[in-house]
Amino acid sequence: MTDLTKTLLAAVATAGHWDEAAVADTLGALVAKLPGSRVDWEPGDEQWGRILTSDNQVAAILCVRFPMGVALTNLWGVNLPGGVCWVMVDDMFSPGFSVERGALEAAFGRKITDNVNLGQLSINDLWWATLS
Repeated sequence: MTDLTKTLLAAVATAGHWDEAAVADTLGALVAKLPGSRVDWEPGDEQWGRILTSDNQVAAILCVRFPMGVALTNLWGVNLPGGVCWVMVDDMFSPGFSVERGALEAAFGRKITDNVNLGQLSINDLWWATLS
């Protein structure tokens, strides 16, 4: 089980330089590195931007509130934009992660749903729990 709390807190601590322009620049840099991919993000409305492959696989997600991202290891290796606390994963759906509820709620400024087990979650679960 990988605890994401330290990565989350590190990203929150460096959020001073992070804004929608930085998110857009980072998402643009990711798309440029992965031919056929596209950005899935509505600025001003969504907490996460996603990079989708040509077959709609989620290759990476990037938080809008603070510089934390998650990327698939097999697609990116170590060739990722700087200035972001990256978590590398084999897939977005395996429940091999945990995060402290208090840290997550503080980071997103709201209560997080009890419908997600934060002691054993996937990256997709994390994304879903923090969407709005």
